[in-house]
Parts: sequence; C-alpha cells; structure tokens
Amino acid sequence: MTQLEKQFRRLERAFAKVLDDREREVQDYEDDAWNFFHACWHLKDWIQHDEESVPQHVGKRVEQDVESFWKLVLVGDLVNRTQRVRVNKNETDEEVAQRRLRITAPSPKSRWVNGLQQTDRGKSGHTVLVVADDMDLEYPIRDLAKDTMRIWHTLLKLYGLNDLL
Repeated sequence: MTQLEKQFRRLERAFAKVLDDREREVQDYEDDAWNFFHACWHLKDWIQHDEESVPQHVGKRVEQDVESFWKLVLVGDLVNRTQRVRVNKNETDEEVAQRRLRITAPSPKSRWVNGLQQTDRGKSGHTVLVVADDMDLEYPIRDLAKDTMRIWHTLLKLYGLNDLL
C-alpha cells in the first residue's frame, strides 16, 4: 500500500465518522469533522509528493485543479486558519476579523406545542460549518463532506488513480 493510498483510506475513515448520525457530544463530532477537513485538504499534498505512485504531470497539476473547486478551497481556508491567523500575508486585520471561519452547533430552536414552549437542541448530525460571518453563510458539515469527497473522486478518476477508489 502506497503512502497516498494510506492517506486516502484515512480520509475515507474520517468521512465515515462525519456521516455518522448517532447521538453524541457535539465536541466529539466537531473533532471528527476537523479530522476530516484536515485529511481532505492535505490529500493534495500527498498527491503532489508521492513520486512513486503518481505520474509527475499529476503532481504538478493537482494544486491548480484543487483551486478551481470553491468547496475544496473553503476546506483549505478553514484548515489553514486553524493553524495560523493569517492565510494571506497581505490581509489586513479587518479582513481577518471579517472572515472568521468556525464549526459550531446551531442555536437551540424553541417552538410552542400544545401551549408549552419546547426547545429542540438537535443532535451532532445537525452541526453546521459557519463560514464568513460577515456574509451570514452556514454550510452543513455533512453536505460539505459529501461534496468534497465527490470532487476528490472525480479528480482521482481524472488523474488515472482509480485504484484508490
């Protein structure tokens, strides 16, 4: 098994945990989501640097291809911002403050049932990825994970790396 294949299998295991809808602590689910996002984003690095099992032209092209998929770029931005405050050294303090990316659970929703107020706290499967607070954009983690895995499957087929799938 190549190092790239080991990394892809790691990504698949992390993906399965993100899809797991069982009730559990939100913090545990968030840990699994972060693990998935890190493995998802860094798969490109494994492809770039696996000279034994990846054709050289693929390794050179993967970075450009990944940048053309906004959902993968979104994952990369999320991952990189957990490692350092500024992804782009030219960003101003105001730009950094406006582009806060975080994983969070939705606020509890209240509703009235038979004259009583009930609070629905949801479960971990409803955790959302909040992106760019200034745009008030929320993206469900499960949906983003599914979308990015579809993109990786498409790219791996394009690269002739079908043996990973």
